Amino acid sequence: MEHPTPGPFETKLSGYVEWCVLALAAAILLVAGSYKLSEAPAVWFDEGIYSQAAMNLAEHGTQQLQTAPGTFISNSYLTVGYPLFFPVSISYRLFGVGVWQGRAVMMLFILAFAAASYALVRMLFGRWQAAWTLLLLATFPILYGNGKPVLGEVPGMLFLVLTFIALLILERSNFRNIWAYLGSGFAAGLCIVTKPIFILLLPALAVTWFIRRRTIKVHWGGFLLAITAFVLPVLLWAYIQFGGDGTLSKQLEYYLASPYPTNDKLGRAITNFLQFFTQTTPLYTTVTIVLWSVSMFIRKRKGVLISIVELLMLLFCFFILGAYLRIEGWYRYFFPAQMTALLFLPYSITLIFHYISGKVFWLRKAPWIPYVVLSLLVTMQAYQLAHDSYVAGYYQSHATADLYAKLGSLGPQSSFFLANAPEIAMFLPSRNYYQYINAAPDLILGADQIPMLVEGKTDYAIASSDTYKNNLEFFKNYSLAFVVGKYDLFKRK
Repeated sequence: MEHPTPGPFETKLSGYVEWCVLALAAAILLVAGSYKLSEAPAVWFDEGIYSQAAMNLAEHGTQQLQTAPGTFISNSYLTVGYPLFFPVSISYRLFGVGVWQGRAVMMLFILAFAAASYALVRMLFGRWQAAWTLLLLATFPILYGNGKPVLGEVPGMLFLVLTFIALLILERSNFRNIWAYLGSGFAAGLCIVTKPIFILLLPALAVTWFIRRRTIKVHWGGFLLAITAFVLPVLLWAYIQFGGDGTLSKQLEYYLASPYPTNDKLGRAITNFLQFFTQTTPLYTTVTIVLWSVSMFIRKRKGVLISIVELLMLLFCFFILGAYLRIEGWYRYFFPAQMTALLFLPYSITLIFHYISGKVFWLRKAPWIPYVVLSLLVTMQAYQLAHDSYVAGYYQSHATADLYAKLGSLGPQSSFFLANAPEIAMFLPSRNYYQYINAAPDLILGADQIPMLVEGKTDYAIASSDTYKNNLEFFKNYSLAFVVGKYDLFKRK
């Protein structure tokens, strides 16, 4: 494995600068991950569904959703699995149900993902590159926007990186390390059941094997062990997620199809594709992947053998981006590719610079340039994280505190109806609530409870302002009592 020529800091003050970079990255991760934990960002729909599943697991021993007091329905449509629900439910059991209790677990996932990413890059490119990667990762605002809420993306990324680490160990053992087979299979299984989007790791593995099949000398006993280790967490997921429903094939079809169907698939694909050249966040991902690809091309041209794991990671990114073209254009859906590519940005910048400086004489006198570029990127990301990001937009918010105060004052004797607002369940003074959830255009969970709302059977009904405006007929037996943030609370007439 070839590394860029050492820069001036690496040769003179390497140890001191490296530890300063690591200390700064760790401090940013801790502060940014914990600051305004309950308020920034705001609790929202998906987080509410997943938090409810973890809440019911903690309180009732069932990873399902409540539609009426004592009535639970299957969680088979949830696109997140037990590697997220189990640790969050443990936190709820220990510290009570609430926003910070769930997000504290997510902060630990962020720290674990950052540590695993540092370890992977250090194994690939050395300590210096790993330190800069960690700093770039720590200041990346989207890590916290998707990582602080109770969602599956960052836990999935943690298990994905652990899979890559195990595969790298396996590769460097000439495919003889039995523990690496075991670890890679088990980590890959956990990764895929955490969130179904990571199932694209499997075709990426298949294509990688096909491309490098002459150099991959698989130990068949180890391979069977890896398959067994992979299947075990998947079987546990199938049992927990689908239980006795008998609908596994139907749910898998739902996972693998677009959850947002459209008659204009080509138009959606073109629109999403153009985002990567016209919108800032996707464009940053495009530039990152292009630089990474160029660095691989340079190494290949110089006769450097690219790690099988690095090739796998690049192919995984392409599969994620390809899948993104077919679904609703929300940035969260290409987050795994975005974060994977970011791990290679410091190395790519330094390697490309050293390659160019070998051909441009005057650049040889300025070996510090790539580190200035990296410092500027870190500074811009840090500024955005503090002032101009999705998370930063909620730093002054007190919506979570207001919801706790207002709903808590209604007392445990009150009954509630949550109209497509699953996130509100955590704030209620009791579990005496009914709800329906419009999970997808063709999927309404708890639809049989809607008559309770229409007939005004509960003391209060809660909905977002948009839900109320689009379903006025549901609230004819209620009158508006007060508004908290984006939520309207109605009292029975």
